[in-house]
Amino acid sequence: IVEVETPVELASDCKSARVHVKAVIDSGAETALNARLRLCAPDGSVAAESSVPVQSGLAQAVLEVAAPKLWWPNGYGEQPLYRLEVELQGGTQTLDATALRVGLRRLRLIEKPLPEGATFYFEVNGRPIFCGGANWIPADLVTTRVTPARIAALLDEAVAANMTMLRVWGGGLYESEDFYDLADELGILVWQG
Repeated sequence: IVEVETPVELASDCKSARVHVKAVIDSGAETALNARLRLCAPDGSVAAESSVPVQSGLAQAVLEVAAPKLWWPNGYGEQPLYRLEVELQGGTQTLDATALRVGLRRLRLIEKPLPEGATFYFEVNGRPIFCGGANWIPADLVTTRVTPARIAALLDEAVAANMTMLRVWGGGLYESEDFYDLADELGILVWQG
């Protein structure tokens, strides 16, 4: 399993969601492969699951979720995260497995014409959000010295300062998975610059 993409489509009334799963598979196997997909709710119960064949290196499915627990930015509500489990199977054998967490929410940039210019604000789950925040630059010039504990301390400070968004400048750097995972847990929107 090389990569898993999970764009979320939330209904306009926010009462159902569709999680589009696309898993990229790199395999030289000559036998038929299947991908088992399971989406677990924040309480651990199974919200949706599917088993799909791998075709041309891809496993794709849409998982339907009724009454989703919505993810909200810091200060606007809770941050429940679903767990998506992907297992690559060849016959009865599990060849590879991965898991990731997903927040079910709809984020939109609203740009409406005004007499002079246009609006520019974000809406989460149909509610306008004030995006107070800051620029995030690398926590250290030597990226290998940045620990998960240091990232946690800095993001905790952002939450304590009532921030809802961080713009990752980074000079072309992508932060570690620890950064993005913790931002999801804490309700921090990330604008990757």
